[in-house]
Amino acid sequence: MALKHGAGRRASTGVISDDWALIWRRAGAARLVAWPVSACQSHQDRQVFVIRELRIWRTMELKPQDLLVLLKAAANPSQRWTYAALGKALAMSASETHASVKRAVASGLAVAPARGEWSPVRSNLLEFMLHGVRYVWPATQGPVKRGVPTSIGMEPLAGRMMVAPGDAPVWAHPTGFAKGPTLSPLYKTAPQAALADPALHRLLALLDALRTGRARERALAAQLMEAELNQHGLESADANQ
Repeated sequence: MALKHGAGRRASTGVISDDWALIWRRAGAARLVAWPVSACQSHQDRQVFVIRELRIWRTMELKPQDLLVLLKAAANPSQRWTYAALGKALAMSASETHASVKRAVASGLAVAPARGEWSPVRSNLLEFMLHGVRYVWPATQGPVKRGVPTSIGMEPLAGRMMVAPGDAPVWAHPTGFAKGPTLSPLYKTAPQAALADPALHRLLALLDALRTGRARERALAAQLMEAELNQHGLESADANQ
């Protein structure tokens, strides 16, 4: 991916798909953020978009807990969350979950039609996970420990992949029931939240396969992630009827 340096801004940009652009700002530790640019038809349009987005960087920068909040909501479409209840479920504060929702709405990954009401935009969320997350928040592999299964060690991938015993990755956790090479979770509270919510656990496991897997694993994880989100979307539609 060719990168162009912005004069005076120490920023680099590049397009990773027809609908997403990466904005990489080097300010201290390198950080990477993805933004939808489906309305930008030309290379010049994309350059203008990137310049505009860099100007509002500080208010729009997504954080990994934002995606955890979105996946929790996507996994439980019939639930109407208060920020306090959502925070309790994810071991976060109400103010943290509120800030996550605000950033998600600002970036186009969620919509808020009325005060106190919001929901993920599943198509945008899927596209971000397929094309951006492994660059924005890459997972780090570590030594073998006891923990919570993820990626190819957890359904819905586990039943479709041949994995040698002890090779499936885990999130290190004191109450884990598996042993394998460790993988850094999307967010520090993700393992505990996943243990309490099997539907969320499935989505996070697929996300880890997208973040770290080989080409075949990522392709299968992409198909399954789309199927999972679509299924939850149908459940949400049924609940609203």
